[in-house]
Amino acid sequence: MSKKQSSGNSENELQIKKEKFIEKLKTIYKEEVDEVIKSIEVEKPTVFRVNTLKAEPEKVLNKLNEAGFEILPALLNNSYYIKNSEKRLSDTPEFKNGEIYIQRLSSMLPVFELDPKPGEKILDLCAAPGSKTSQIAEISNNQSKITAVENNRSRFFALQKNLENLGVKNVQLLMEDGSFIDRNHPQLLEYFDKVLIDAPCTNEGLICFCNPNSLKMWNKKNAIRLAKLQKRLLSAGLKMLRPGGSAVYSTCTFSVEENEEVVGWVLKNFPYISLIEQKRVIPDHLYSGFYFAKLLKQS
Repeated sequence: MSKKQSSGNSENELQIKKEKFIEKLKTIYKEEVDEVIKSIEVEKPTVFRVNTLKAEPEKVLNKLNEAGFEILPALLNNSYYIKNSEKRLSDTPEFKNGEIYIQRLSSMLPVFELDPKPGEKILDLCAAPGSKTSQIAEISNNQSKITAVENNRSRFFALQKNLENLGVKNVQLLMEDGSFIDRNHPQLLEYFDKVLIDAPCTNEGLICFCNPNSLKMWNKKNAIRLAKLQKRLLSAGLKMLRPGGSAVYSTCTFSVEENEEVVGWVLKNFPYISLIEQKRVIPDHLYSGFYFAKLLKQS
């Protein structure tokens, strides 16, 4: 087969995937489906937050403005996005020295829901590359006690490096499978005030039709496979939560199997867990598709 024929077949396969993906979206979002499809046809702008552990927002924003970036406030506290810039924010000294952190706006939501406070013991069960771990530390002003877990070796060391660069303190790092933390660390059962489970998922919220290759790995069967892992992680995390403590479960995907059905399974199998809130983030010009649920462990 020639390269041209192979390319044609590949394009056809991606088009078929796109059509199947749209059909899936129609089953999940009935009234909002046109809005959802429109939002994932274009690339989102670069969003970032100022790392207040190392810098003052006003000073950092002034330096970025002087460097030629047009910056607008995003929709969350200490969140900003770049408008119409050909420059790369990741090339700036402010990014390299950890004064700012590039993070999708939707990705910031789970930590705001978690609402970390100084003095709290917090477990981040799927921590790499450190986006939410550092956000927890930032909001609590480095005064919470964080345990961050990551299974993958290369991602673990990337997590370690990122946290050091961002000036994050009071973090214990564990390189292990978070779904077995309850077995491997029985001394930590019911120890944590709050638990974050930002679970591995099918990443459907990151698909953008302007980049057809973002559909390459998509297969609707993957949601069923990953839901099994998500249930194990959430189950283990809830066992580490103290009575009266709260947990946030989140994914950057659309699949009901990975979102509402996982939380529904927990509520059915853990009678001492109640649902405080669950929300689907409808993608728009700033937000990508996201889901989170806040859970309470009854005293």
